[in-house]
Amino acid sequence: MFDSFFIHHEGVEREIQTKKFDNILDCYRVGDVVFGAEPGIQIVHDYFYLDSEGKMIWQDEQKVREIQVFLIIRFSVFMHYCWVEGAMIPEAIEKKVSTLQLEALGDSAKFELICIESLKQKTARIKQQSRAIQSIAGAVSATKMTDEELKKAFFVSDADKRAQAGELVEVIEKIVSDFESDETSWL
Repeated sequence: MFDSFFIHHEGVEREIQTKKFDNILDCYRVGDVVFGAEPGIQIVHDYFYLDSEGKMIWQDEQKVREIQVFLIIRFSVFMHYCWVEGAMIPEAIEKKVSTLQLEALGDSAKFELICIESLKQKTARIKQQSRAIQSIAGAVSATKMTDEELKKAFFVSDADKRAQAGELVEVIEKIVSDFESDETSWL
């Protein structure tokens, strides 16, 4: 098993997999707390290959490009990452890791900003999840209402009407798919 770190490289989100942490199939983005990270600063080096179309591949015989990736984890927070084009000899990798450790150690303001921004994003996500759950609960309640009760209700959404008409599974699927795509048409 492994953990995945998502980075952006040339406008594409790419998944970097590593076995350096808890290996619980968790996914991390900048600002996330990394379970199994050691105290202090960790620099994790990995690499990936790209084919001629810019897609990630796993066989180096088909590679057109090799990208070195460095994940910076500070006090268990995935703080930052950087990437370097091309293969690197071990001495160059060690030098890059040392440089990144020094930069991460002295960059307290950046670390605080990343933590604050991550907290804001996660709070907004929790609120969005709460609204989705409330919408699902409303749709389930609508299935229990009689036609007369439904007509007397102050506000009845299209989702409530569809749920009451026997389309509860479809309504829930729509709410979940909209939530996953960050749409809010179910509100």
